[in-house]
Parts: sequence; C-alpha cells; structure tokens
Amino acid sequence: MRPSAEWIREHRLASAALAVAILLAFASIIEGVHNALQFSTDFQWSPVSLLVHGENPYQVALSGNVDGKILLSQYPPYLHLLYIVMAPFAFLPYGAAKLVWALINIALGAGSLALLARIFRLAPLQILILAAAFFISTPFRNGLGNGQTSLLCLFAALAWWDWQDRRKIAAAGALSLLLVKYSFAPPIVFWLLATARLRLLAASLLCLAAGWLGFSWICHENPLDTLGQPMKVAALYAESLGGGDIMTLLKSSGLDRPVAGFVHLSWIVGILTSCLWVGALRWRAARLSQAALLAALCLIAMVSIRHLAYDYVFLAPAAALAFSLPRRWGAAMALLVAYFWFGLKLLDLMGVNDGRMEAISFVALNAMLLIALLAPAAPSIDRAKGEPWPA
Repeated sequence: MRPSAEWIREHRLASAALAVAILLAFASIIEGVHNALQFSTDFQWSPVSLLVHGENPYQVALSGNVDGKILLSQYPPYLHLLYIVMAPFAFLPYGAAKLVWALINIALGAGSLALLARIFRLAPLQILILAAAFFISTPFRNGLGNGQTSLLCLFAALAWWDWQDRRKIAAAGALSLLLVKYSFAPPIVFWLLATARLRLLAASLLCLAAGWLGFSWICHENPLDTLGQPMKVAALYAESLGGGDIMTLLKSSGLDRPVAGFVHLSWIVGILTSCLWVGALRWRAARLSQAALLAALCLIAMVSIRHLAYDYVFLAPAAALAFSLPRRWGAAMALLVAYFWFGLKLLDLMGVNDGRMEAISFVALNAMLLIALLAPAAPSIDRAKGEPWPA
C-alpha cells in the first residue's frame, strides 16, 4: 500500500532517510554515466565493430591483438549471439555508442526492478527502498561505468523467470541472452534439466546456435572453427580472481591446476558445486515460492562459478526476498546483501582487501543461500503466485 501522509509524519526520520537515499541513487547514476563516458573498458564495441566489417573478433583476441583493434579490455568472452544482438552499436561513433549503452543499462536496471516488483509482489514503499539501494550499490555503478553486460544478464534472467509460463517464445529469447555469459550457464542448465523444461532449453539453444551460425557466416569462417573460440578467449583473458565463489577460493589458495591437460580443477569443482546446490534446490522446491527459488538460483550461480564485483547485481532477488521473510531472517538477508553492495567497497577504501575477504564472501554467499532455502515464509500466501503457502 502507498505510504500515507500520516505514516510519513509518524516516521519522519525514516522518510528523511529514504529521501536522502533517493538523492544518492540519482547521484550514483550520474557518476556511473560519467564513468561510462570516460572509461567503458569492457564495452563490447570493438568486437562488434570488427564483426560488422567481416573480421572475427575472437581470432583477433586469440592472436594477441597485435594491431590494437580491440580497445582497452574489450576482449570478447561471450557467446556469438551477443555480438549479433549488439551489432547496431558498430554503426555509432565510439563516444555516442558509450552513451547509448549507458542509457540502455540504466533502463535495464529499471526494468529489472519492475520485474522484481512483479515477481516478489512488492509494495510501493518496498520498491522505493529496493530501487534506492540497487542504484546506490557499487555493483550497479561499476557495471554501468565499465560498460559491462551484467545488467543485461540480470534483466534477461528475471524476464526468463517471469515469462516462462506465459510468453514462452520471449522467455526462450531472454534465456538465450542470459546463457551468452558462460559463468551463469551451468546452474541454469542444471535447473532446466532438473525441472524437465526441455523445450525451453532447446529453444534457447536454437537461438544460440543461430547466433553462432550467423556469426560464422558474417566472418566467412567455418562454424566448426568458431564454435569453441569464446571459451578459448575467456580462458586466455579471464585471469583475475572473482569474489566469493568456490573457483576463486581454489585459485587464490594455489590448489587450482590443469586436469587431463585441458580443463582446470576449479572449473570441475565449480560445476559440481552448482550441480549439488541445484539438486538441493530441487529437493526443497515444493516448500519454496517461485520468488525464493529465483533468489536461490541466482545465489547458486554466484557461489559456484567465478564472478567479479559487478555481477553482484544478481543479489537483487535476494534483497527483494528479504521483504517477504520473517523479521530476523529478512534482516540477516538484507545485511548480507548490504555487505556485498556497500561493505566490500568500504573495506577496500579502508585498505582491507587481502585474501581473507574472498573466504568471508564465500561464507556470506552460502549463508544467504541457506536462508533462501530454509527460512520460513512470513506472509500467509505465496507472493509470487498468490496461492496459499504450503503447510
């Protein structure tokens, strides 16, 4: 329900805090756009420009980018479909393209919040609180300033989840956009297999296959040659450690090593971890709302596969879930989200950024996942479906 004038008078301090948070959210957006115009270090403009001119950006990256055709750190680690979708940016000057992509990212963030409000049945005041926290958060601002695809992937994930039973074709398209980022693929694919949504998975794979074949045709290359190139680029250039995932823990502890000469132990453990967590989620599914399932699935992706700070926008479903949990459980979830959205940046500014933070973040993500799986429901109905909560 909409907050009344009487409520605002009775909660002046809370109202003032919310007003300040909204102002900070606008300031954060402006700062993010400024950073995007100045940097956009990960914006995929270079790869799509090469593709539009018939050149294979994967091959340019794998050859060492000796001519400097790929700007900054705009190396192409995503699946082929993304570069088909983003091809129109190649027809814009670089400066204009950065601005347009920044504005699209803001729209994707707003669209993600609208989908969260629908999925989690949030009240207007809850939407305001979540939106302010989301736009102020470091992951949102970093993703916007770096020209990353994290907000696109978040919107795609939420759209897939919301549309999968109502708009099947659109859901398949959204799912294919989510899967272009390899770090989200394992738990999502395992979940689709575990829940027997094979048609949806097949449709999304067809979209990805069409992108792969279209990419190969534009580059005039054999599709078999281009098939594995995204993963080769990712393996070559994705050397930095992530945040609180099991893969990063293995790498930072020195335990990661090649297995059978072609795949690293961290990838095997990461995929197995996501498989085990998805199995636990499937086992608990009958006792969870669709909203809680979504939050847990996003957390599984974050805890099992390597992710950098800007991908913590995927904690937004967990933040939304906090509103529907009993007070203590919800407060714990909200505090853990705040640790990733605000605390990590504060600790970094204080000079606390050693290897211990990765272990702490790993524990925090697992704690959030356990809360999503085990916490009882506060409302008497399933907020995602409007149905009575199972006894």
